[in-house]
Amino acid sequence: MDTRLAPVALVSWGCCWLVTGELRWLIPLLVVVVVAAWLFRSRPRALAACSAAVMCGLASSGWVLVLTRTPPAVWMEAGAHIDATVRLRSEPVILDAHRGGAQLVAVQLSTVHSADGTWSGNLPAEILVAGDTKLPPVGSAVEISGIGRAPRPATRSVGSIKVIGEITAVGQPNELHRLSNALRRGLVDAMSRSPTDQAGLVPSLVVGDTSGLGERIVEDFRLTGLTHVLAVSGSNFSLTLFFVGWLARGCGVRGWWLRIVAMIATVVFVITCRAEPSVLRAAVMGLIALTATGTGRVRGGSLRDLCVAVVILLFLDPWLSRSWGFALSAAATAGIVWWGSGWAESASERMPTWIRESVTVTLAAQLATQPLVTALSEQVSLVGVIANLFVGPFIGPATVLGLCAAVTSLVCPPLAGLIGWCAGWCVQPVLLASRLLADAPGASWRWPASAPALLLLAAVCLLLGQWGIPHILGRRRTTLVSVAIMLVGVAVPPPQYGWPGQWSMVACDVGQGSAQVFRVDDHSAVLVDTGPDSKALDRCLDSLAIDLVPLLVLSHPHADHIGGVEALATRRVGMVMVGDEKSRLIVERTLGLTPTPATPGQVVRVGELEWTTLASGPIPGTVGKDTEESAAENDAGIVGVVANCGVTTLVTGDIEISGQNRLLEERRPVDVDVYMVPHHGSAKQVIELVEAASPKVSIIQVGADNDYGHPTKRALETAGATGARVLRTDTDGAVAIACGLTGIMTTK
Repeated sequence: MDTRLAPVALVSWGCCWLVTGELRWLIPLLVVVVVAAWLFRSRPRALAACSAAVMCGLASSGWVLVLTRTPPAVWMEAGAHIDATVRLRSEPVILDAHRGGAQLVAVQLSTVHSADGTWSGNLPAEILVAGDTKLPPVGSAVEISGIGRAPRPATRSVGSIKVIGEITAVGQPNELHRLSNALRRGLVDAMSRSPTDQAGLVPSLVVGDTSGLGERIVEDFRLTGLTHVLAVSGSNFSLTLFFVGWLARGCGVRGWWLRIVAMIATVVFVITCRAEPSVLRAAVMGLIALTATGTGRVRGGSLRDLCVAVVILLFLDPWLSRSWGFALSAAATAGIVWWGSGWAESASERMPTWIRESVTVTLAAQLATQPLVTALSEQVSLVGVIANLFVGPFIGPATVLGLCAAVTSLVCPPLAGLIGWCAGWCVQPVLLASRLLADAPGASWRWPASAPALLLLAAVCLLLGQWGIPHILGRRRTTLVSVAIMLVGVAVPPPQYGWPGQWSMVACDVGQGSAQVFRVDDHSAVLVDTGPDSKALDRCLDSLAIDLVPLLVLSHPHADHIGGVEALATRRVGMVMVGDEKSRLIVERTLGLTPTPATPGQVVRVGELEWTTLASGPIPGTVGKDTEESAAENDAGIVGVVANCGVTTLVTGDIEISGQNRLLEERRPVDVDVYMVPHHGSAKQVIELVEAASPKVSIIQVGADNDYGHPTKRALETAGATGARVLRTDTDGAVAIACGLTGIMTTK
């Protein structure tokens, strides 16, 4: 490997990162670099690194000046009212979808009018429009009016415009944009006869269109380390080129004709996905990976090509230095370049070439990017390696078939539908693998994002890449044993050091739902609600070694509070307390037990633990629709106080404004230590209830990236109004409160 340009690329990256962060770094940085260049003028590598740093520093400073000192940037920074003509550059990104939200669209400014003057030119910007606004096709020129805003941090943009009023189209897309729009529409139409999940995944895989994906698929792919499949990435594109090259070689194509086929595939890919910065970056990284293994067969200079590409891309767009996507893409390509060809040669020759290369490419990319992924997620996905190894061979065929379906749709839609149907069944194994592995008990392990921990992880990945993987892939028996060990590790829940300690209560991480466990002894506990999923509740109770539930309280019959009750079918359950007929029927059908009705004022003691019911039943004068999510059912839920091991906890279920006010009027709660924030942190919070309870800790049980916008800003402010520490299961994981409130432990 030619590593001579690696310092040049790294120094250029660091220079761009500094300059795009704070302009004041520019002058001392360039002075140091120029002095270093003079001192090391007799050393070519040092001189090249210094020269590249100066070049990228000047480019970065030029961009910073353009994007911060031009009239549009000044006007947007000041929040001026702006009339502008812009050209749409990309598909909208939906923000706050749970509220109908807003659409963020990248645009190119052409003309800008404000009270301070008029400007004409060509600068990148963004616009914010209402979620229900129908936008013209990408590439169209439109006239807008709105209020300017400062640019988002680390964004190559002069600012954003919050659109007020209508958007008027004044220009059609050019020929290239029209072709790209037609190809993308054709692909979506071609997938219309496939099952819903397949129809949503293929466009995402081919062109990065995630609009048809369900939430469960997105979450499964996140847990299994397959998120890169849902975007236009260099590794996906390289797998596509490998498959194209394999097909071409099978048809007898050799020499330069093989490279011509690869270039044609690249052009089709770029046109279909649109020549946006992320797409061009993916194409560049994919082509570099191609030279390391697969069709290119030019290994020695691949790392040099990668370094040159990094410097050029940073020169054109210095803000890439602050992009996690760019860092992940460069790291994945570096892994493929450094390890890919050697691993492919080490693998068993009995394995078909395209499968061998697909497996080694995905594994190299996964290993090279793991430290960065862990820095973002504070997790190491054990199933990520298995998932990427399994799905790698299917990515290339599915992408190629998807591209073929898009192109064919221009001339023969029925044939395109048949090709799309085949592409859908190519991704079906990917869907099945992600679903199965995401539900594995040991899907991921916690790993701190501290510098020492990340350095240790990077060292482990480097050792595996340099010595471990080649030996494993080179011996079929060793490969099978390694895979078996990984599968066993995935099937066993990972140990959590110190969890849960000397605990009094635990708020389980069950997603968008509620389940609280109150310790009675080493193997028994009182349970309030079960969350939406029996598997999630199972994992929580298993981690606490609970096999006996002497008291089960089900606050109300909504699925996010009672849906996991099946997890208790394999455990011993004593008394069950419910407050409504629906819950009673569910308990009798699922557990075969006869519940006890909850009544305000009742007290139940289990060992040292004491439960007191504060409220239960409908509120007189309120009328709710007979639906699963009715406010009347929420307010009729059971509310109680648990006193246990020196900690008092107010559990509130999903009570809304009426229920919280009733609690204040009828049974004003005494001071408590822990306050379970009602309704997963919805906006319907009564601050007087929090003030009356005066908790030291407020816990919000809520699912990550939920559709409801929970927890809301109001809920967070209310929960901490009395100075309480606010914890939430979407970011903190499960929360354990120690006896006497002497400590708090979380799983994240």
